[in-house]
Parts: sequence; C-alpha cells; structure tokens
Amino acid sequence: MSKQQWKCSKLFAFSMSFLLLGLIRPVWAFEDVKFEVQNPRTNVRLKGSIGLDSEITGIGFISMKLEKKPAGSRPEAPEFYARVTGKYIRESVWALVMGRKLPLNTQREFELLLPMDKERSEFELVAVGPMGLVERARMSIYVPGLYWKPEPVRRVLVGVGTGLTRSDYTETSFPERTQLAITGKLSATTSLSPNWDVGFMTYCTLLPFLANTEVTQHFLGVNVRGGYVIRSLLEPWRLSIQVGWYYLTMFAAPPGTGGFFNVQGPQIYPNIRLQLPKNRSLNGYLKFSPVSDGLNFQDLSNREIAVGGAFMFPDRHGNTWGTTLDISTMRGTFAGAISTLFTVTAGLSYTFCASGCYVPRQQ
Repeated sequence: MSKQQWKCSKLFAFSMSFLLLGLIRPVWAFEDVKFEVQNPRTNVRLKGSIGLDSEITGIGFISMKLEKKPAGSRPEAPEFYARVTGKYIRESVWALVMGRKLPLNTQREFELLLPMDKERSEFELVAVGPMGLVERARMSIYVPGLYWKPEPVRRVLVGVGTGLTRSDYTETSFPERTQLAITGKLSATTSLSPNWDVGFMTYCTLLPFLANTEVTQHFLGVNVRGGYVIRSLLEPWRLSIQVGWYYLTMFAAPPGTGGFFNVQGPQIYPNIRLQLPKNRSLNGYLKFSPVSDGLNFQDLSNREIAVGGAFMFPDRHGNTWGTTLDISTMRGTFAGAISTLFTVTAGLSYTFCASGCYVPRQQ
C-alpha cells in the first residue's frame, strides 16, 4: 500500500468513527427521585420530586430544598426557588451545561438554584463531550401544594389584657380624686373582607387599691367600631380609619359622692401599624369622641380624646403578646356638673385566634 493510500485509509476510518459516534446515542432513561422539602413561607413539610427524562449518563441527584427568592431579585421573580445538589460521574472531558458550564467540586458534585414559578417547573440540562457530542436531559421539579393557599375565612381574634391604671377625676362640688387600680380588657375583631374590619373592646376597673380619698371608683367602657384599611399605604405600613360608638359609665362608692353615668357618643378611630422583622409590630391609635349623657349632644367641648400604642410580638404557637400604653382625657357637663377624667394605663395583652384559624395543609 502506498503512502498516499495509507493516509486516505486513516482519514476514511477517522471519518467513519466520528459518524458512528454521532449516530449511536445513549438510550433515553427516566428517573424520578423523591425528596421531602419545607415550604419557607408556611414551614409545612411537602413531598417533592425531581424527574429526569435523560440520555445523559452518570448523573444523579443528592438533595433538594426550597428557598425564598434571593435578596435583590426583580419584583416579578417567582416567590420560591429550588436548590438542587447533584453528582455527575463522567470523564473530565464531558461538561454539564445549563445556560452556563456548571462547576464541579472534587467529588464531582454540582449545585443548581432554579426558579419555581409553579408547582411543576421544567428545565433542560446538556452534557457536552469530545468532538462536539451532545447529550440532553429534560428535568422536571414537582412540589404539589407549593403555591396552595387557604381559602379566605373569617377569622375571629380575641384579646385579653390587664394593666395598671392611674385616674384623676374632678367634679363640681367634690374634691379631686386620684386612684390606682388594676384594669381588665377584652376585645374581639374580625375581617369582613381584605379592606373592612369590625370589632369591639370593653374594659373595666377590677381592683382599686390606692386612693387619696375614701371614695372608690369603678369605670366600665365599651367601644364598638368598624373601619376601612387604606391600601395605598405601602408595606410595612398599614393604616385604617374606623368609626363606631363609645359608651362609658362610672360607679362611685359610697353613694352620693358624685360621678357620671351612661356617657356615650360616636367616635372616629384612626390607627396605624408598622410591621417589623420576625413578625413583630408597632401599633398606634388616636380616638376622638364627642360625648353626652343622653342623645342630645351639646358641643365638641364635651369630648373624650385618647392616644395609645403597643409593641406586639408572637410566641411559638402563633399567638401574640403585647405591651400597651393608653392615655385618655375626657371633659363634659353631665347632669349639670362639670366633670373631667384623665387616665393612664400601662399593661400587657394576649391575642389568640378563636375561630376560622388557618392550619397549614399537610401533603
């Protein structure tokens, strides 16, 4: 065989080998790997899986977990991402590609952070080998219930609280009276819709224990109100404007030592909340109520004005504790006597869900 023929034979053999390698493809294989993952929003354990319809050999998956979208992501980015760890055991001349070449550590492991815009999200993996050989895989991540949310329910939140109250009371023809007492509170609120809330709150003097006179005073107040949440105020702020009816009465002992009875009137009650990290919040309110001891209101000089605030923080059961501060002043002419009342209350509150509570669905 001449030298020229030998060269032609080598070229022909090389060309045929390249052609055969390009034609002979690995058989497509399907693999479904099960994982248990935790929803980072609700902390519910979910059953997830990675399906791989693949002609890539030597690839497998080790772990998967769900994460919230990375900080700095675009607003339209999906809420959840899947962090997948896998292993690719193949000659070093082969490379895995998903938009870019995936780096492998010394154990031939790789990591993917994949957006989960729905419960089942699909991706493509490519393996590139020598002489331009390409193997492909269709990768499917499925987490049923990932974006499931509970149906809207009407939750009823009940709050109980107690505090230390100082009251200063004056009335025509009687000396000024100052008293310290333990006050109890009870409240309930519910949402009629995402924008409308209704509720009531009542408080009363439980135990007077220190006074500058022999007269003891008990107060009973009731607030009933409903309001609208102003959505134009962006998070972490929440503002609502509430209106309702206010009732206050007083019991003084011994009899014949004055007091006011059945004082009532409409009220306006704006309140604002600042949401803090770890589900904590700062709340504040302002109340204005023109009052009368009948249904004939005189003027706005007969009124109660109150301000207050609270620092709220959750416990490990999802209920809420709060430290509260309330300050109020009332002035009015009732039964021909001019009365003024100034109170300051510092207390502790506890709020829990009494009805319509959301229990995360297990998969």
